[in-house]
Amino acid sequence: MADLHPLATHPPLDRTPDEETEAAWPDITGGLSVAPAQCFKILHPDLNNPPTRHWDEARAVFGLLV
Repeated sequence: MADLHPLATHPPLDRTPDEETEAAWPDITGGLSVAPAQCFKILHPDLNNPPTRHWDEARAVFGLLV
């Protein structure tokens, strides 16, 4: 997954999200949490109960997209 540590040193943004953006957060976070799991069905369609190595693989693919 992408290294986010460099972002931690940046000062906070001086803008707050508008109401429309805040209202969309549940959909955005829901989509971001479901998408890596959907990678399993693409990468390994017959896989049930994926082991750690498959999670790592799905996170790596998803990390490229985010």
